[in-house]
Amino acid sequence: MSTHPSFALRLKHAVLGASGGSYYVHYRAEVDLAAETSVTVELMSLQGERKPDDLSRASIVAIRQAAERVLTRFKVGGQIKIHDLGIHDVDCNPRQYDRWTERILTAKLEELYPDPEVG
Repeated sequence: MSTHPSFALRLKHAVLGASGGSYYVHYRAEVDLAAETSVTVELMSLQGERKPDDLSRASIVAIRQAAERVLTRFKVGGQIKIHDLGIHDVDCNPRQYDRWTERILTAKLEELYPDPEVG
């Protein structure tokens, strides 16, 4: 019987670029992997006093899409709880949440499951 681990992730990345190339991505996550392949992503809190809005919802969708791709590749599912989601009114780019979530989640799962066929 295979057991599936739980772990924490922390994403914090900022790029200051000219001509609209800047972005800021930040969150902490609790990840509970599971044998069934469904993926849920739940927003637990935003940084500061911010209330959920279109940018935070779009960023959560991007995180979920990246998580679904990665977890499917490793043949696992899971629940991800997002804490302290950082949303910057000018430099928030949900695509960067997708990109960086895929990177950090893939790196962690490669560490846990060196053979993706095992999952």
